[in-house]
Order: sequence, then C-alpha cells, then structure tokens
Amino acid sequence: VPHDDVPSYIARANIGLAPMIDDVGVPNKLFEYFALSKPSVASALPSLKATFDDDCILYFQPNDERDLAASVLELYHNPEKGTSLVSHAQAFYRNCQWSIMKHKYLKVYKELLT
Repeated sequence: VPHDDVPSYIARANIGLAPMIDDVGVPNKLFEYFALSKPSVASALPSLKATFDDDCILYFQPNDERDLAASVLELYHNPEKGTSLVSHAQAFYRNCQWSIMKHKYLKVYKELLT
C-alpha cells in the first residue's frame, strides 16, 4: 500500500492491531492508530508495556491467538472500553508530538554539555 494511502485504510478500521511476536521496539503503527482515534490491541511485550499503560492499549499475550481474539471481542462487545482507550491514547500521543518532545531532547543535550 502506498504510504499516502495508509491513513484512509486505518480510518476505515474499527480497531488497530499490533500483534508483535518479537520485542523489537515500539511500532509506529500504534502512534498512527492513536492519531486516528482507533482503539488498539497489542501484544503484551516488555517494550510496549514500558511505553504504554493499560489505559492506552488492550494487551494480549504474544503468540496466543485465543487471547488476541478475546481482546478483539472485548472491544466489540464493550464500545465504552474502546472510547476510554482512545481518550487515554490520544492524551499520550499529544504529549509525544515533536513540538513537545524537541524541548525534552534539547534539555538532555543541554544538561550533557554543562
């Protein structure tokens, strides 16, 4: 899919999935889901759990398709849960935008140089 078409595909989805098997970092797709107001379901990997609390994402056990299905069904049967996840995820996302993060990065560099 061309990069420019990705937002329209996400916009048509009811939820965002990040079924990661290996703990290789934080996938950009989660930030895309947050930006586009999609409740998200992700593997409960250490890097994700350390980055996002349970208020932002509904977690399932990696390599457990039944747990993944249960998480998807939980959002299907409980739209209020999805609304709550989106609210917390968007607040998290707003605090991670470059207009805020650049000041944090510059502060670290300034402290290292002094």
